[in-house]
Amino acid sequence: MSSDSSDSDFDDLAAIMKEYGQDNKINDSSSDEEIDEDPKPQTSKKRRRKSEDLEDEQAMNAFLFGDKEGIIKKLEGKQTFFLDVAGNEDDESEKVNNEDPVWHDSDDDNYVEVKGEFAKIKQKRKLERIIGKKPKWADLDRQKEESEDEDVINQAVGHLNTDKPTKSGLLAKNLLNFKRLKNMNRTTQSEGRIKSCEFHPKSTVGIVSGSKGIVSMFAIDGKENRKIHDICYEKFFIHSCKLTNNGEELVIGGTLKDFHIYNLMTGYKQRTRLPKPLKNLKYFQFSNCGKYMAVIGEFGEVHLLHSVTKELLCTMKQEHQSTSLSFSSDSNELYSHSDDNEITIFDIRTQRVKHRFVDDGCVNGTVLTLSSNGKFLATGSRQGFVNIYDRQDVINSKYPQPLKSISNLTTEITDLKFNHTTELLAMCSIDDNKALKLVHVESGSVFSNFPSNLDTIGKPTVLAFSPESGYLGVGTFNSEVPMYRLRHYNNY
Repeated sequence: MSSDSSDSDFDDLAAIMKEYGQDNKINDSSSDEEIDEDPKPQTSKKRRRKSEDLEDEQAMNAFLFGDKEGIIKKLEGKQTFFLDVAGNEDDESEKVNNEDPVWHDSDDDNYVEVKGEFAKIKQKRKLERIIGKKPKWADLDRQKEESEDEDVINQAVGHLNTDKPTKSGLLAKNLLNFKRLKNMNRTTQSEGRIKSCEFHPKSTVGIVSGSKGIVSMFAIDGKENRKIHDICYEKFFIHSCKLTNNGEELVIGGTLKDFHIYNLMTGYKQRTRLPKPLKNLKYFQFSNCGKYMAVIGEFGEVHLLHSVTKELLCTMKQEHQSTSLSFSSDSNELYSHSDDNEITIFDIRTQRVKHRFVDDGCVNGTVLTLSSNGKFLATGSRQGFVNIYDRQDVINSKYPQPLKSISNLTTEITDLKFNHTTELLAMCSIDDNKALKLVHVESGSVFSNFPSNLDTIGKPTVLAFSPESGYLGVGTFNSEVPMYRLRHYNNY
């Protein structure tokens, strides 16, 4: 009875296995032989199911998250393809679907120079972390400002020349179209007596330093002038602070034998010892080529350093104590005024005196500056006279005659600055309130409406034009930096 039931169960099992395509040759359980079965039909089905599942999973991943390999190829410009819902790749030339996409990202069209763009973006973000973002209004490519703003300017400042610039684009003389803006350092005014005021050459950032050892940086917009960073040097009387030509470093000098370097890109601060012959870094200038750094020494000495390593290259000497330095546009010559009436021209290549000449009408020289185009030389004296020379005249004559002598200021000239087009010359004196004037270089005339009679400036110490002359900053004795918008220049 039991044997019959077991036989029937075995027959039923064999029939079921036969129905699923299995071979019903089964050995006894006590035997060591393997079950003789045909694995091909079942294995192929399993493999087919796994491959289909894998393809479905890959298609779903491509649909939801995108195809990494395909995107990389697309960025490299090697292949252009589309992904359908199933995740299949179609070549662009074979795609026949003319329907417009539901959503389009304009950034997907700019893959020609991807690596170069990524490098630029990385550098820009690195700079923005230090100096902040550039506002839209300060874009150097901007050609025209809003007419409403222009009306506000004209109403705020009396008797301005509201006419548009001449057809030649030259600056008109006699009347200047300008507006007084909020002070550059309106949010701080803690720097002390302003010793330096500069605009960054590559971004809309103003840098102000003062006698209290504080260097402040501001995002220039003419309205808020938000402070973005400051550096404090304790027990260090700042006498000069200048940006290198590339705008990456600040060099801060004073009356000590040490000076400071601040890297704007990395935020790294460094304290450096001056070479032995130098005793302080009160007055210095960078060459236009970015290679040299000239420092005023004692007893008529002028030291020439390497601007990167700060190593002493040579020491040149003139007869009288130097008071001001300025490099020529090609950086081959260095002009040095003196506390006497003589100006010395050093040849950088030979490291010797090339020429000397007498500043006309000067008793004690205080400052000089060369125009960016190398055509003009402006000098100032302790008696308040400002002379504008043709550079070729001073090279070829011992007693050159100035093109124009300006005597509107009657006290010691503290600073002189040409703008980037050499159309304007700014001059100031620390010995009197509102002792600030702008000169139309071509005609030699002083703008009669600048500054406005309502302006409260204080005693000016230093001057600075922005890179495109759109702004003029004026450092003062009372810790303020008034700022002006020069409307003739559309850009920053």
